[in-house]
Amino acid sequence: MSNKKTMGVIIGLLVFAVLLILTVPFLFNDNQEKQVDQQSDRDENKQEVIDDQPDSAIEPLSDDLANQIITDYRSAYREIIDDRNDGQYLTNFESLDDVDRHLTTIMTEQHAQSVQDMYVQDHDDGIYLVPMDGVVLIDPEENYDVEEISEDHYTITQQKTNAIIGHVELIYHVEWIEDQWLVADLQQHEIEPPSVEETADQVIQAIADNDYQQLAAFADEDQGVLFSPYVNVSDQDLIFDQDEIAQFAQDDHTYTWGQHDGSGQPIELTATEYIEAFVDVSRLIEPDEVFINHYNQHGNVLNNLEEAFPEATVVEYHHQGSEEEGNIDWESVHLVFEENALGLWRLVAIVSDQWTI
Repeated sequence: MSNKKTMGVIIGLLVFAVLLILTVPFLFNDNQEKQVDQQSDRDENKQEVIDDQPDSAIEPLSDDLANQIITDYRSAYREIIDDRNDGQYLTNFESLDDVDRHLTTIMTEQHAQSVQDMYVQDHDDGIYLVPMDGVVLIDPEENYDVEEISEDHYTITQQKTNAIIGHVELIYHVEWIEDQWLVADLQQHEIEPPSVEETADQVIQAIADNDYQQLAAFADEDQGVLFSPYVNVSDQDLIFDQDEIAQFAQDDHTYTWGQHDGSGQPIELTATEYIEAFVDVSRLIEPDEVFINHYNQHGNVLNNLEEAFPEATVVEYHHQGSEEEGNIDWESVHLVFEENALGLWRLVAIVSDQWTI
C-alpha cells in the first residue's frame, strides 16, 4: 500500500474516533434522561396508585362495639385483680412488660402506663398489686350513653352510686388508634344526685317505654315497690322487688291486684296487663299538673298516702280529663319516694287514681 493511501486510512480512523468520542456522551446522557424520565413516570404512576387507595377506614363505634369495649376493659382489670395471691403478688404476670401487654389489648400505651403507675409495683418478690377499695368501672349491664366527639373519638358515660364513692359520673374516652378502638382515658366526676322531680320524670318515662329493667333500677332495694290501683292503699296491695319488676315483660302469671271499685270484682291481670290498665302514663308524659306532697282528693276514694308513707315524698302526675267526656276521664299516677343514705330517691310505691263509680 502506498504511503498516501496509508496516511488517508489513518486520518479517516482518527476522524471517526473523534466523532465517536464527541457523540457517545450525548447518546449516554440521552439514555440517562430517558431512564430518569421512565423512572419518574413509574414513580408518578406508583404514587397515583397509592393516592387512589383509601385511608384505613374508621369503624363507627356501634352499640355492640361500645358494649364489647366496656366488657373487655372490665375484664382487663378483673384478670389482674383475680390473679393476686394472699400477699398481693400476681401469679401469672412475671414482669411489668407482661402487665403492659395485657392492658394494651384494650387501652392506649399512655393509659395503660397510668394504670400501672397507680396499681402495680415491681418488687424483688414479684409484681405487687397495690391494695385498693375497688375500681369503679362502667357496667355493661346498666344504662350508659355513647357520644361521638369526632370521627376517631367517642365517650362512653355512666352514672354510678355506692357507699364508697357516692354519686359519680364515669367517662371513658375511646379513640381509634392503629385500626382499633382503645380506651385512652378514664375520668370520674362527683355529681349531685337527681332531685325527686328529675327522678320521677325518669320513672314516668321508663313506664311509658315499657322499660322494666330501667323501672327496676329505681326500686327501693329493701322495700321493693307497692302497686295500688287506688289512692287508698292497704296491706293487701302487692309488692314486687327489683328482680321481679325487671322481669315483668316475661312474667305471664296472673296476680290479684285488689278489687274493682263499684263491682267489687277481683282485679286479676298479669303485670303488664295491670300497668296497661291502671298505669297508662301516655297522657302524663306532658301532664296538666304535677304536685309534690300535695295530697289531692280528686275522686271519691279516700287518699291515705300521707298516713301510709309518713316519711315519703309523693309526686303526683295529673291529667284533668277532656271536656268532651265531662272530665270524667281524668287520671293521676302518684309516685312515692324515700331518700336513702346516699341522697338518692328510691321508689317505694306506684299508686293509681282515676274516676270511680
